[in-house]
Amino acid sequence: LEACKGSGIKVFIGLTMCDSFWLVGNFTGDYELICNVASDMVRDIHARYYKDYPTEFYGWYFTPEINNMINCAPLMGKMAKGINKAIDAINETEKSLPLLISPFTADYLSFGKVAAYADWLTFFEKVNWRDGDIIAPQDAVGAGWIDEDDLEDIWMMYYFAVSEAEADLELWANCENFDGAITTETL
Repeated sequence: LEACKGSGIKVFIGLTMCDSFWLVGNFTGDYELICNVASDMVRDIHARYYKDYPTEFYGWYFTPEINNMINCAPLMGKMAKGINKAIDAINETEKSLPLLISPFTADYLSFGKVAAYADWLTFFEKVNWRDGDIIAPQDAVGAGWIDEDDLEDIWMMYYFAVSEAEADLELWANCENFDGAITTETL
């Protein structure tokens, strides 16, 4: 924040990430702990730095990557409840700062695209979004989670899910510029 002061550069502050999220975080109390830590981070970072760097803060980035894989899809309601904790903390500190999430959709270890659309509708309906919050889906091509030929359908799915939200959400793109494709050698 200090390095950005006076430069016109704004910063998203990342909120909590832990490796167990990928394996058990949604099925155990770890996810609730992650959300509690994220909420505490909002309050603590805001109290420590916002008064000195109000123009450098852009918003908050909830880093656990919500997705349609088997570790997340069955628990979209629980995940929405956790996001709501972070939104509550943001509302208590500086309401004007948006929350950004960067979900992804995968063909691998998932229930398919039709189920993904239903899951995203559930998720978007249960989160207490505010006007200006940002959904920046990862394209998941670089990671090898989807095929590039499926991008149009997946983006339309996000578009329609975001359109169903009661708040005026921004839909951004998070295009992966790497090649981390999953192969039988990496499994």
